[in-house]
Amino acid sequence: QIVGYGELDGDPTFRAYRYTPAVLDQDGTVLQPAWVEQLGPLTPDDHKWTGTDINAWGEVCGLVTDTTTNINTAWYYNDITGIEPLLGEMDLFPWKINDSGQILANREDDLATRCVVRVVPGQTPEFFYNPLGEEFGLSANDMNENGWFVGNTVLNVTQKGKRVTTRSGAYRHDGVVCLDLGAGDGSTSEGLNNHGDVCGNFGRFTNDG
Repeated sequence: QIVGYGELDGDPTFRAYRYTPAVLDQDGTVLQPAWVEQLGPLTPDDHKWTGTDINAWGEVCGLVTDTTTNINTAWYYNDITGIEPLLGEMDLFPWKINDSGQILANREDDLATRCVVRVVPGQTPEFFYNPLGEEFGLSANDMNENGWFVGNTVLNVTQKGKRVTTRSGAYRHDGVVCLDLGAGDGSTSEGLNNHGDVCGNFGRFTNDG
């Protein structure tokens, strides 16, 4: 199954979709045709809807973006309860949902330093901050079935009264310890398997392009 988003001709509203491929018999006979389901928007006044990930059970995470304020509100979908919002109006960008139903999201708003949120719908969310201090944040890219996640630390810098961010180093987080992988400034972790192995990239990153 695949999730994503699309738009209809002449309609500026993005819609979230889940695509299920056809089921075929061994001889190629179509037992069940492919179909596409629209997961959002829920009302005509909604803004941009995006499906970001799907797990083996068909559960989906995604976000709806208010195109006026650019605030992202995370949502979760399953076939029983339909779409449920995650953590209210908090500015979240959900990246990953594993087969245990854990959702990995990045948070950055006016109320908190940039951090990672790991949440199971209906349960108390977990917030993960950079142990280096408030001027540093965390940004996550991937999560495995154990709930471990990887990404890069973010150095928050204020220039002319506005906060800008620069990349710092790649890390792996097991839910307790945030491990610096030693790849240097500008590195980031992009992928993580269930054994804890990490892939990523490293190199100098600057804000001047």
